[in-house]
Amino acid sequence: MSKKQRRTTWALSALLLLALHHCSPEAFIVVTKSLDRQPGRREAAGAVIAAFSAPEPASARTSKEQILDAEKLVGQILEEECWEDYKCDGDQIRRYLGTVGVKSPLFKFEQALKEEYSDSTPDEVPDPEDVLKSIREADYQAYSTIFSMGSGGIDPKPIWADCQRDIRKLKKQLEAWKNYLK
Repeated sequence: MSKKQRRTTWALSALLLLALHHCSPEAFIVVTKSLDRQPGRREAAGAVIAAFSAPEPASARTSKEQILDAEKLVGQILEEECWEDYKCDGDQIRRYLGTVGVKSPLFKFEQALKEEYSDSTPDEVPDPEDVLKSIREADYQAYSTIFSMGSGGIDPKPIWADCQRDIRKLKKQLEAWKNYLK
């Protein structure tokens, strides 16, 4: 690789990282998909466009909007093709769950749930602690897959199945919240 190619690669990587830092929840899934190769001009340009097309920063959302965005994002996680062949990236799933990074609507989710939860909340709506427990369980499974694949001795398929089960449980809980908030 020539010196000029290294400089261009470094610049594109820096641009992509900058874009990921400013990414909206809708663009989050598109931008964070893992590539089989190093990002090129198209990926960097797409990431910049996606990052700066966000209508407002995550901190400007109300707690109701954050919960609705989270429900939508969890649905998109389950639609990922990587579940079929157990090739999901554990850190990518953790980014979606808000336990790695700060761009997911599930980041600082406890505060949003507690703002909307009250004594008059119907019984069908899961307690905020139950929702947070589901997030922690799915995060644990996604984190475990990182090491199972790296160690070579443990088959990650059962762990991925457990992670997917926990995310489906989370999806049902968030659907109950969505129905309550609408």
